[in-house]
Amino acid sequence: STVSGLLTLGGELYANGYWAGNIQTLGRWNGADFTPLGGTISGGVQILHALGAYGGQPVMGGSFTSVGGTPAANIARWNRTADAWSSLGSGIAYPGGASVVHALVLHDGRLYAGGQPGRIALMRLLAAASIQWPRWFGLADCGLPSG
Repeated sequence: STVSGLLTLGGELYANGYWAGNIQTLGRWNGADFTPLGGTISGGVQILHALGAYGGQPVMGGSFTSVGGTPAANIARWNRTADAWSSLGSGIAYPGGASVVHALVLHDGRLYAGGQPGRIALMRLLAAASIQWPRWFGLADCGLPSG
């Protein structure tokens, strides 16, 4: 197993990463190991980078088009009550390029996602967005040094 993010929520420990059989998804600690939840990610580059919470539910981000068969553009929420994945708004996608969610944080009731829109080699941008359900709002883009 390889873990790329940890989260405690409602007295439970969650992790996203690779599990036995090269499954990439969210896992919940069962006292001895992490049990994968709701199927694996697919599409895109299929990498998980970020783990956070929104509305009392775990949220994971990375580079994928679906999780557990549910369409989700690079960000998805695990419904702990229904044991099922759902998309988070319309997801995070950048027209004409690959988007990757690298960081998630909840602040003042808003979920912020940081990452890379488009191809980093071409755009060299770092961007952040904030969600106010059910829509994402872009924040200021910052140019990175080209060197």
